[in-house]
Amino acid sequence: MEDANQPDSKPRSLEAAQASFLQGQGLFERGEYREAIQALARAIALVDTGSKLAGEVGLWLALAYDAAGDRQEALGLCRRLATSPYQEVRKQSRRLLSILEAPKLSVNPNWMTQIPDLNAVQGESYRAVGRSGASGVKAPHRPSPFDPASEIDFSQVETQDNGFIGVAFALSIALIGGLIWMGLR
Repeated sequence: MEDANQPDSKPRSLEAAQASFLQGQGLFERGEYREAIQALARAIALVDTGSKLAGEVGLWLALAYDAAGDRQEALGLCRRLATSPYQEVRKQSRRLLSILEAPKLSVNPNWMTQIPDLNAVQGESYRAVGRSGASGVKAPHRPSPFDPASEIDFSQVETQDNGFIGVAFALSIALIGGLIWMGLR
């Protein structure tokens, strides 16, 4: 016999599952896939396996498995989710399953562009100020490597007007005037 004053553990486990789910999503989005797998697995363990939330968490878990390099685990989870009682979960799992089962394309390294590591660009000014800037140390101003104005020598830029705008404006006025004059006749 249940005590009427006994708090229901179901809402607590649902809250804990949702918290773990949100934590897992955040970890996944930051690229911390192994930690995301742990958080998402905790979330799934706290909910009913046939619930919609379990299906949504399962989809994220499959993505985390794949991102962490565990393709077989991701495929197995997608196959189980493809039989979910919820249409949206079934549809998303089938889409993900088709992506995971697609053959990998070979890529010629000459077609790829290497993205430089920007951590080296931040250098000492980043460490002196820190992430929050709370140290009070003012970092020296360095132009951004992506700021086009930092590489332009404005003394070399020719600023003399070549008259193109004036000629184009005059021709436009003449053309419009001619069309109006022809329309009035």
